[in-house]
Amino acid sequence: MIEKRTFFIDGESYKRIHAIYKLKGFKSPSALVNQAIKDWLARDSGKDVSKYLSEELRDELEAIKTYQYRLCQAFFRVAVSDAEIKRILATEYDFDEESLVQIHDKCIREVRSTNGIVNIIETVKRIEEENDQFQYRGY
Repeated sequence: MIEKRTFFIDGESYKRIHAIYKLKGFKSPSALVNQAIKDWLARDSGKDVSKYLSEELRDELEAIKTYQYRLCQAFFRVAVSDAEIKRILATEYDFDEESLVQIHDKCIREVRSTNGIVNIIETVKRIEEENDQFQYRGY
């Protein structure tokens, strides 16, 4: 049941309400004001405001949640692959701690310089070139 109450609104706000209530899809200025008050009270009290949002915004929020879930899955798969590679390398090669720190620093610089787009074939070629430069040539 809707109870009628009296509220006072300044003239500028009243003009804006009357100018936009139809554009926003409300049947009356009162409906717009009531919805705005409900939204504000929900935000102020920390409740879920998604039920007060338009259908389009709710769809967008749902799409964002789905995308976030997919990103988390992808990051998990990347972390698992990273852990696998580290285990394989750790069992195959014996590195001292200083060498591992240097490798880690090089990897950070490489990822930053390529904005995270690391091509394994190009990386292997570059490492081979670096090794050829610093290898003892016998003279």
